[in-house]
Amino acid sequence: MKKISTKNYVNSMRVHFLPFLVWIGTVAIVVSLFSHRSRRYEILGVAQGPVHQIAATCDGRLVNVSVELFDEVKKGDVLAVLNSVADNENPQELIQAQTATILAEMDRLRAEWEATKEQVSGAAAGAVTDIVARRRNFAIDVEDKRFKVQELETEIRADELMLSSLELDSKIFVLGGRLDTNDVALYELKKLRAEHEAAKERIEDNKSLLELARLDLKQAETRQEEFAKQESHPIPMDAGAVLVKKAIEVQNKRMAELQVQLAALSPVELRAPFDGVVSVVLRNQGEAVLAGEPILTVSKKTPDNIVAYATEEQAGRVREDMKVQLINRNSRPNVLVDSKVVFVGPTVEQMPARMWRNPNMPQWGRPILIAIPSGFKVVPGAMVGIKGI
Repeated sequence: MKKISTKNYVNSMRVHFLPFLVWIGTVAIVVSLFSHRSRRYEILGVAQGPVHQIAATCDGRLVNVSVELFDEVKKGDVLAVLNSVADNENPQELIQAQTATILAEMDRLRAEWEATKEQVSGAAAGAVTDIVARRRNFAIDVEDKRFKVQELETEIRADELMLSSLELDSKIFVLGGRLDTNDVALYELKKLRAEHEAAKERIEDNKSLLELARLDLKQAETRQEEFAKQESHPIPMDAGAVLVKKAIEVQNKRMAELQVQLAALSPVELRAPFDGVVSVVLRNQGEAVLAGEPILTVSKKTPDNIVAYATEEQAGRVREDMKVQLINRNSRPNVLVDSKVVFVGPTVEQMPARMWRNPNMPQWGRPILIAIPSGFKVVPGAMVGIKGI
């Protein structure tokens, strides 16, 4: 029987144990790496900021889109202007024609009122001592002052309609790109602005006259009330004057309706809801859009929170105001930052595909929202490590 020397035996054992030792070392390294990773963070979250889609508020055509892709915008900046009036429509001319009709009707009513007033005054002159005539004199004085107030109110509304129409014309004129080096275009714009200033002056003058007319009306009503206190059976207003008064009220109501219609024709300005960047542009100037149709998207440059998903094992211990730590995986060196859970979703949802461990195997979890503390710099969409869940 051949004897194996001690030296050969030791060499043989080394050959057999060397692969085993290498395998043990590899396992230890892998375990150490996983342990180190688990110590760094337990789950991953995605930094997200507000994203607001700017959509059309009514059917119309885009008069102007003043921003381009990746432009920075401030809160309140005008991003697009939408005109609700179709190309083949011209409702402004119709409204202006109706306004002119109302003013003409008011002139007719003024003439009718003067005739009615003279008739009542003439009847009262023949019987000065007649109590009925005296009452009617007071009543006709009140109604005369009231007519003046209503007449001025109608004229102010008519000028305000014209003012709104001129503002609308000027805005569409500029936004439509008609303002250039063309002398005719500049003349038209100057003419619009001159008419605008004239209408403003008339409104201011009539408002001053309206204040005086209301004061006169109040004084006339006071005189009528004092006379009425002396009599127990007031006499109603003359029938003709009552009809004129009702007709004036109808014209004032029609004027108010026209103001509402004209206000609806004003271009709609779509503004930025917050400071951010234009991340998507879907429609361009001149295109027709429907109400609710998206035009562009504005995104915040910095995220406000982190969305993560707790597994079934973790979901039971997650709660609002729970203290956690965040790790920016893209920074070197990694620094732990304290934060907290601000919201816990009520149901289990499917995670975004980028958060699946296996890209072919969907995962579910309970969504949680974690606040981003000040000084923690991370871009929207970046993956963030979360420890403490």
